[in-house]
Amino acid sequence: MSVGQHDVLLLHPPITLKREDADSFGCYPPLGLAYLAAELERAGHNVKVVDLLVEGADKRSPVDEHNVRIGLSDEDIQAMLAATAPKIVGISNNFTAFSRDAVALAWLVRRSLPQALVVMGGAQATVAAESIVSTGAVDVVVLGEGEFHFRHLVELTLAGEEARARQLPATVWRSELGIINNGYPGPIADLDSLPMPAYHLLPMEKYIWQRHANFAVSRRWPIAHMITTRGCMYNCIFCSTTKLYKKFRPRSAESVLAEMKLLIANYGVREFHFHDDSFLSDPARVRLLCQRIIDEGLNVTWQVSQGINSIRLDEDLLELMHRSGMYRMGFPIESGDLSVLRFIRKPLRLEKVLSLIRKCNELGIYTFGCFMIGFPEETLEQISKTMQFMLDSGLDYAKISIVQPLAGSELYEVFVNHGLVTDTPRHGSTYWHTEYDTLYLTADQLNAMRRLVTRKFAQKRILRMLTPGGLRRHLLPKLRDMEHVRYFLRIMWLALRGI
Repeated sequence: MSVGQHDVLLLHPPITLKREDADSFGCYPPLGLAYLAAELERAGHNVKVVDLLVEGADKRSPVDEHNVRIGLSDEDIQAMLAATAPKIVGISNNFTAFSRDAVALAWLVRRSLPQALVVMGGAQATVAAESIVSTGAVDVVVLGEGEFHFRHLVELTLAGEEARARQLPATVWRSELGIINNGYPGPIADLDSLPMPAYHLLPMEKYIWQRHANFAVSRRWPIAHMITTRGCMYNCIFCSTTKLYKKFRPRSAESVLAEMKLLIANYGVREFHFHDDSFLSDPARVRLLCQRIIDEGLNVTWQVSQGINSIRLDEDLLELMHRSGMYRMGFPIESGDLSVLRFIRKPLRLEKVLSLIRKCNELGIYTFGCFMIGFPEETLEQISKTMQFMLDSGLDYAKISIVQPLAGSELYEVFVNHGLVTDTPRHGSTYWHTEYDTLYLTADQLNAMRRLVTRKFAQKRILRMLTPGGLRRHLLPKLRDMEHVRYFLRIMWLALRGI
């Protein structure tokens, strides 16, 4: 990790989580910070990005008997701050469960660099902006999509025009007279107007070769991570994407392809993971992108980490996606109970999902389903329907998450109204190890159910391979060449080891 004086320092915080979850936590490049840095560099500013999590990914510092901190120590961070000596420090705060880590980092920066302007941004910072600046650790929160607003803030601050900076839109300030909230004018309309993320400022070697956690089932390495759209056209109750930047906006196929080529040329990338909330909301764009990948002979594999809503997917598009390198299709199904699907406003038809899973099996595409249990009013009977749907679906993988009340979501208010969550989120509660009860089930019961059904699904997946029908439908289409055979053997070995 290089040091040196910079005008602006952007930090991704360490995190605190439960001991038993630490080894399953992978590190993703902080693309939000990389976009901010790219816009600052385009304007001629001297900026540095430090991912304090990945730089200390091998460090485990005990917090208490249940939790550990992952990332650089406070001593190492203080030394880096002293060597960098920035005038402005930006800190990302994206997740409710780790907001306390981001605020703790802000306090550390405040003590180490009392003259620096401390700025915070991200999804969690946006929905809790006024409470965050009220702590005194942060001078200003930049709301929503901050590339252009943060650049304006940097320019005015470095020019010594603090009074004008305090009037900028999309900023919330702490002042002697109270909180100054300048409102949010809206999200960025044209995503192609943004520069490519500043990958050159990130330690890319530490991201692209990971082979644990979610990356264990990747087919090829190096792996790159990209965002090709922002916002979402759907309205699921559990989503924390606030109305401030909810509107769906895609990047053009040309822009996405240019970024893919950059990552291939500079880092040798052979697989792409797209992290869009709503990748397929514009099917025509996806068709064009897939055809361009084929026509230009990129020879890559890819998947969409969050899964794809089946509403706008048909079999012809599925086949085209597969020909362009998509080998693992995710379906965010969430529940097998119709009343729960109506409650969460999930727009899908279970019969169509099952039909698409069958088509994936015919094509040799691996499938994974995303499911959620632990909605506030969900009963054991409703959860059982979800579990049975999952077991009977024909999926290759299943990701079972326990519902988390994310600040900014409507579901958070449902938890609050039922007295299931207070104003202070329970730190370290995660999708796979919750600390939140529901009206009918305790957190311990939900955690035990998740472990049980995960084990049952893994057992059924292995046993079906021992039947003639299972071999014909689920195995043989996936063994079309030696790369496919090697991949299958590796993931079966991972499954037998419980990874």
